[in-house]
Amino acid sequence: MQNRYFSFLVFTSCLLFMFGNASAGLEQAEVYFLKGEYDIAMSNCDGIINSSAVKDIPQAYYLKGQILLKQGKIEEAQNIFEKVLADFPDSKFCDAAQLGLADTYFSQKDYQRAIGEYRKIQEKYNQSQYKAIALYKLGKSCLAGGDMQQARFYFQKLQEDYPLSFESKLVDELDDKQFSYSVQVGCFSKYENAEGLVAKLKKQGFDAYVNEKEGFPVFYRVRVGNFKTDYEAKISAVSLQKKGYKTKLCP
Repeated sequence: MQNRYFSFLVFTSCLLFMFGNASAGLEQAEVYFLKGEYDIAMSNCDGIINSSAVKDIPQAYYLKGQILLKQGKIEEAQNIFEKVLADFPDSKFCDAAQLGLADTYFSQKDYQRAIGEYRKIQEKYNQSQYKAIALYKLGKSCLAGGDMQQARFYFQKLQEDYPLSFESKLVDELDDKQFSYSVQVGCFSKYENAEGLVAKLKKQGFDAYVNEKEGFPVFYRVRVGNFKTDYEAKISAVSLQKKGYKTKLCP
């Protein structure tokens, strides 16, 4: 009986040691990450992932995804963030991983996909601490994609819902010149039709993309350009009209 009790104490002590070391390693990894020493931080994360301290593994994966994103290894970062969401759906780091996943698409300039991923912060994680930054990045994604009207919608919602947030202050500092003009060429109820027109326009040398209109039913607007002035947009509209397209100038 005494030997069994002693064995239990040794086993428990080993568990506490492993869990304690994992937490300490995680803190060290975060410090190295903030210092920009990514290789050391990555090594610490891998050590935690390979340990038995399950409670720290989602955070270690999340930090690993952030390191990869900083290193410009975008696809690897996407895989890591998706793993957190798929393998640890109850983790408190899921909303952070969702934000990280959206950031990877933003960094690739895939603004439509980024918008879809940022929206999930609003739709799936009601208590998330990242809702303000998600709204800000939704606005930035729309702005980069040429949809000034939608960008203003998200920025306005951010300032209404989170007026004291850091992101709200960033909106105050935005220069109106960052907003742009585009030329709308078509509007469809089916995404594949819009996508087909985008492909056709791109073959003709136009910078075309799909702009989704919120609401029900959803409409997919095909637009061209991200112009700084309405004059530039009008020149593009004339070129499109000469090729037989009906156009509409959009702020």
